[in-house]
Amino acid sequence: MEDRSVLKARAEARFKERDYEEALRLYRQLHEGTRESKYLYNSAICLYYLSRISDAAGILEGLAAARAMYPDSAIFLGFCYRSLNQTGRARVHFEALARESSGETRIKCRLMVALLLDESGEAEAAEKAYETLMADPDLVAKNRAEVCRRMATLKENRKDHSGALTLYRESLAHDEEGEPALAAKFRMAVCLLELSAQLEAVELLKQVEDLAKGSFLGESAAKLLAAVQSSVRRTDRHIGSYE
Repeated sequence: MEDRSVLKARAEARFKERDYEEALRLYRQLHEGTRESKYLYNSAICLYYLSRISDAAGILEGLAAARAMYPDSAIFLGFCYRSLNQTGRARVHFEALARESSGETRIKCRLMVALLLDESGEAEAAEKAYETLMADPDLVAKNRAEVCRRMATLKENRKDHSGALTLYRESLAHDEEGEPALAAKFRMAVCLLELSAQLEAVELLKQVEDLAKGSFLGESAAKLLAAVQSSVRRTDRHIGSYE
C-alpha cells in the first residue's frame, strides 16, 4: 500500500476540495490497510455528502454501537436520520444521547431535539425546548445566538413582530459575525417594516445589501430596499399633492 501518511494527506486534501468520491476511495483504502475506525467514520461522512445517506447511516450505526469515534459517530447518525426524514427516530436518538452526555455534546443533542420539534411544526413544544436550553449554563454564545434566532422565527410566524425583533437583537449580542447574523438583520428589517419603523429598516437593509453582495441574501435585501424606498417616494408625492 502507498505510504499511509501520503494517502491520508491526499484524502484530506480531496475532502477539503469537496471531491468526495475520491476522498471516499482513499479513506476506504486507508481503512482496509489499518482497520482504524476514524477512516470508516470519514468514509461515512463522504457518503453523506454524496447523498448516499442510508449507506452512511449503516456505517455510523455500527460505529455508534461499538462506541467507536463516539460521540461524533452517534451525533452524525442522528443527522442521517434527520436527512432521511425519519424525524421521530432522530428525535428519540438525540434525546437518548442527551441523557447520557454532558457539556457540549449534551447541548448539541438538546439543540437538535428543539430543532426537530420546530421542523415538525410543534411550535409550543419547540419554544419550551428552546427556553429550557437558553437557561443552560453550558450553552455557548454561538449556540445561544442560534436559539435566539429560532425563537424569533417562531414569534414572527405568530405575527409577534415586536417579540421577534427583541430576540433577533439578542442573537446579535451573542454573535454578530457571519451570514446568520446578516440573516437576522434582514429579518429584523422585515419586523421593523411590520411595525412601521421604515427608517430603521432601511438602514439595516443597506447594511445587509452592502455586506452580502452577490449572495441571495444580498439580492433579497436590495429588492426589499428598493420596494420600501419606492413606497416612501409614492407616499411623499401623495402628501405633497395636498399641500
